[in-house]
Amino acid sequence: LQDIDLLAQAGVLVAGHEARRLPDQLRIAADGWPLDVAELEALRTAQGLFWTVRIAARLVFGEGLPDEIGSGAAGFLRRITGFGDVDAIEKAVTEARASVADIAGRHLAVGPPDEQRNEKDHG
Repeated sequence: LQDIDLLAQAGVLVAGHEARRLPDQLRIAADGWPLDVAELEALRTAQGLFWTVRIAARLVFGEGLPDEIGSGAAGFLRRITGFGDVDAIEKAVTEARASVADIAGRHLAVGPPDEQRNEKDHG
């Protein structure tokens, strides 16, 4: 979640906007970097999955997910996320985490398009 928030907030700052809601920040970031449609959708999907799992964990356990969960908690997680089993949830979270890290790493390391042009002009 922090990578998504960081990328969105950086996009808002670069664009000179004051958007506070994450969906608005992502849209502005997509215009400023630019993020392509697939990247924007991957960030939105990951953010939704991360929040759903986080909220479910807080409701059931009071904090993050423990290493092992019972069948009742597993059923709740399956229902709230829409996945067939806990292994599928873990796989989706792992893949989403890797996707977000890749997108954020590429865009935050390179900087916005204006910065890229300035580096080429002065480099």
